[in-house]
Amino acid sequence: MLVLKDYQKRVLDELGDFLKTASALNIERGLRLAYLDHLGDDAKPYKPLPELENVPFLCIKVPTGGGKTLIATYSIKTLQDSYVQVSNGKGLVVWFVPTDAIRTQTLSALKDRNHPYRAALDVQFNNQVKVFSIEEALSIQKSDLDDNLCIVVSSLAAFRRSDPTWLKVSQNNGALITHFENVIEELGGLDKEEDGTLIYSLTNVIRMYNPIIIVDEGHNAQTQLSFDMLRGLNPAFVLEYTATPRAESNVLIKVSAAELKAEKMVKIPIYLTSVPQWQEAIRDGVAERNKLEKIASKEKAQTKEYIRPIALLQAEQEKESDTKVYVGQVKEFLLKELKVPEEEIAIKTAKQDEIKGINLLSSTSKIKYIITVNALKEGWDCPFAYVLISVANVGSTVSVEQTIGRILRLPNASDKKAVELNSSYVYASSESFSKASNVVINGLESNGYSRADLRENKGGVLAEKNTYERDVKDDNIAIPYMSIKGSKEPLAYNRDLLSVEMTLPSLFKPFEVDFHSDQNRKVKIDVDKETGVYRIIQGKLALILNPEDFSRDELTSWLKKNVRHNAVSSDEMGGYIEKSLNVLFKSHTLEELSVNRFRLKGRLQEEAQGLIQGYSQKKFNKLLEDKKLVANEVIYSPDKSITMSRTTAETFQKHLFEKAGNLNGEELDFAFRLDGLDNVAWWFRNREKEDFYLQGWKSGKFYPDFIVKTKSGQYVLIEYKGEDRLSNEDTAYKVELGELWEKLNDKAKFYLVGKATSDEVVKSVSSL
Repeated sequence: MLVLKDYQKRVLDELGDFLKTASALNIERGLRLAYLDHLGDDAKPYKPLPELENVPFLCIKVPTGGGKTLIATYSIKTLQDSYVQVSNGKGLVVWFVPTDAIRTQTLSALKDRNHPYRAALDVQFNNQVKVFSIEEALSIQKSDLDDNLCIVVSSLAAFRRSDPTWLKVSQNNGALITHFENVIEELGGLDKEEDGTLIYSLTNVIRMYNPIIIVDEGHNAQTQLSFDMLRGLNPAFVLEYTATPRAESNVLIKVSAAELKAEKMVKIPIYLTSVPQWQEAIRDGVAERNKLEKIASKEKAQTKEYIRPIALLQAEQEKESDTKVYVGQVKEFLLKELKVPEEEIAIKTAKQDEIKGINLLSSTSKIKYIITVNALKEGWDCPFAYVLISVANVGSTVSVEQTIGRILRLPNASDKKAVELNSSYVYASSESFSKASNVVINGLESNGYSRADLRENKGGVLAEKNTYERDVKDDNIAIPYMSIKGSKEPLAYNRDLLSVEMTLPSLFKPFEVDFHSDQNRKVKIDVDKETGVYRIIQGKLALILNPEDFSRDELTSWLKKNVRHNAVSSDEMGGYIEKSLNVLFKSHTLEELSVNRFRLKGRLQEEAQGLIQGYSQKKFNKLLEDKKLVANEVIYSPDKSITMSRTTAETFQKHLFEKAGNLNGEELDFAFRLDGLDNVAWWFRNREKEDFYLQGWKSGKFYPDFIVKTKSGQYVLIEYKGEDRLSNEDTAYKVELGELWEKLNDKAKFYLVGKATSDEVVKSVSSL
């Protein structure tokens, strides 16, 4: 069975912790608050499935090559244990995939008891696992579902009314009758005949079992049609895995390209070469593959690991053509011009599949070149594929961006001694590197990577490092978080300070909107006398209002669409808006409120934010007053290694890790002074949104710039501010939090430092 990588374990741990918090907080509101606490200040609002507000709808972003399917097999047990707590390891999972190619691949892997994916399921569910295709599920028995975890693997299309398969899954099926023997006829949500009798369909069976739904490459599901389809299956949970989430996705956890690289999963960076002629692209790409083969032979002599680098050649089309480079033309160039033996060439297209049934990883395989068009754009991963050669002119309908994900997987998920074997290579037919790089970057982004993972191939491949180990030995790091007494988690804004008891309408206080004294947002109204249409300009915002728009319902509807708060559902905000309007209509006319709607929207937003923050501050103060807020029970300990894309070039003697994160000039000077103090055991540059934080009554977490541990065991937090920010409101709040943290723990110290006070602070730290 495959051993999970650290980032894969992290995903499952974070998912489990999140679900336990959401479950404890109670359904839809709990989901919303737990989601915000997990993601922090920059979280987009949680977006529930339409009409399924109480069903978790979450996304995990994993770049191509990161093992989405393996993580998904483990996540089923996590979902059952932490949230769907009624299955006892049994029940139904519907596993959606975007295409038939991936469906075939996933089905084969999950059915094969020798495959790592199936092995993972069998271990977790005591070998009581059954896997079905849609066709096989048409005869699934009640005993199958009662005694096993049953997984139905299906394409998304199969449950859409526009697909021929839909008729099979939605029509009466006598093979499924046992599922309906004790069903109450009045049971809602099931399809029925016109006379009211239940339809014995697979769709109804799925609805009755309230399935977990896994959506592979979830971005393919995000159309209204697919949302309707998902809703129609009565899910208990919808979890999508994708490299490229869409706007509708609630991305709970992200895996970075750096993590994949650190775990030796992918051949990153990618080196790009652009050449004007397609023949030269092939010639140079073949030369690169040959060079890699020689390096791989030396690697095998040292490590015994066999690697046969393969080049993928992407033609423009399969059919012969006078204007486009076709498959046969590419093969002929390899054979006649470059003298490549025919046994080393295979074609993989929609019509020809010369690699079917061949184990490309076997040392007996001769294949070194695979010619394709689009057939390898998904559902195929061969870690020996190192070089992608695209003969299509950049900008044509077929380009490297469709196939680039196929060369990213690193053989055996392990670093090679030769750095050249840890990278991948693209040769594109283009006169311009910038044009070619834009296409490659599009391809990288569609696989969850970025511009930072691309290099121009100038003939040299460099070893790159972005993972840094602990440089100072200390096995007893325990930096105290602020937490509620008896809790096992740090204080969380939404969970602990807002919680499910807070409802915005109940906090309502009357407020006034003085439109006339608002000099910054003058309202200009032009009226078309013939049509009665109002054109309203307020600040830089313009609005067209027809006569029928001047209604209370229209104004209320407009405000409900435009006034939002992450911690509050649309229904709850709607109740608050209606309460506010009930009061405002006593002192303002409908026309006045309508034409000043932008200003009104802003005031509603301000008031709601103020009420919510007032509630959280009151609760925070109550915890303090009752001595329930502590800083000695929940601790933070940095990982043994960290990943950083930006580091400072300087080397320090006492930094906890090999490298420190990026520092500006003033911060760097201060860091060197800390590094030179005799009583300092270690210090490190605290990473924003990554490492230790203090949570107060405002929603945002405070990440101090430096954390210091003295030889006497004291922990010191230091926030560095430029002179222009030393006295603003945000800094005052952070100082208040830091000083409170210090009061709650006698081994804690906090300092705010600027250029003028650095001498004083360094002297104070040196005496601890």
